[in-house]
Amino acid sequence: MNKQDIIYIAGLFDGEGCITIRMNRPTPTSKHKSVLFSLVTKVTMCHEDTIKYLYKTFGIGHFREATGKNMGITRSRAWSWTCMSNDAIFVIKTLLPYLRTKHDEAIVAIDFSKLPTARKGRKRTDNNLTLKRKELYEKLRNLKTSSKW
Repeated sequence: MNKQDIIYIAGLFDGEGCITIRMNRPTPTSKHKSVLFSLVTKVTMCHEDTIKYLYKTFGIGHFREATGKNMGITRSRAWSWTCMSNDAIFVIKTLLPYLRTKHDEAIVAIDFSKLPTARKGRKRTDNNLTLKRKELYEKLRNLKTSSKW
């Protein structure tokens, strides 16, 4: 991947991408005992070749046709490139120098990635770690509702 690719992808990601920390709470039937948090990056577009380009250029993540409740009959077909955990942080760190709109979100994601892993939730996670993860989850959510431009 060359610098020109990275700059182009950063611009695309700023406009069409998403950085998320997912939160899954344990349920009575789930195997995990603690709240699970996971870092995710995603780009969804109607232009399949562009999403394939992202997937092939980075060589990580998942490429698939987007489906779901918002993809009804009146919508165009769309495709997604999704990366999680270490793959997501690799994408974020690679694009960071060229991100503008999502720069602050990327910094929060990097801070999140520096926290100790939660061991897939099978054992209770230390309360302080859960609180720090929740704090970064909320911080990222709040950044999405404010605009710096």
